[in-house]
Amino acid sequence: MVFFFRQNLNSFVSNFGFRFFPLFFVPSLILFLDIGLRWKILSHMETLQVYYYLLSFLYSILIYFLLLFSLSLLDSISNKKVYWVLLIFSSLSYSVCMIGSYGYFIYTGIMPNFFVFSYIFQEPFNSWTLLSAGLTFWVWIFFFFLLILVFVSLRVASQNFKPVRFAKSIYFSLVFGILILAAFFHNNTRFNDQIYVSDVNSISFINRNLYNLITGDRLGSAGLQSRNRPNLKRGIDSFSKKRFDRFK
Repeated sequence: MVFFFRQNLNSFVSNFGFRFFPLFFVPSLILFLDIGLRWKILSHMETLQVYYYLLSFLYSILIYFLLLFSLSLLDSISNKKVYWVLLIFSSLSYSVCMIGSYGYFIYTGIMPNFFVFSYIFQEPFNSWTLLSAGLTFWVWIFFFFLLILVFVSLRVASQNFKPVRFAKSIYFSLVFGILILAAFFHNNTRFNDQIYVSDVNSISFINRNLYNLITGDRLGSAGLQSRNRPNLKRGIDSFSKKRFDRFK
């Protein structure tokens, strides 16, 4: 059955007339979905915030084309097992990111921030309980519909994404650009919030939480700090002891 599905999908890809459209489907979907749902917020951004927003979309595009480059490379060397694993994982990641981000936005009025992902890391069971309460029938329908769209578009785009000349230079340029922007957004999540497209928003705050877990840093986002438990000394200090001795 799996072989039959793959054979039909390959046939569909080879006969698909609009091969140019899937190449930009995922970035376009991320951008237009974000603008459509958050226009009231985005339309009131300051000039500097608009630059941050456009830069986040550039970051999203670089990640997307690095993914296509990797899928195309795996397909060209006939490493089908890794190709399909990466394709399925990427499709799930994009779908979960968009459904989760905008589902949270519709319910709360804000995009998931540092503290949302921090709670997910610290309380995974409670997070799943809260998430499962909002997974209605129509949410599942929309999720699977989006998953199929992203999966097919990535499959078609990776089949037709064949950069032959300067392939190694392009690949390392993409990696370098992503690392630079990853470091930039990792630092700026502390001071700027709610001004990134959905995938960059999720990636940046997940990276921030992972960094905090590894280094022990407690910095949060938008200039705030996570809750710190006060260090209280056990026992009675000398001043309190003198006052206590008066009542003996």
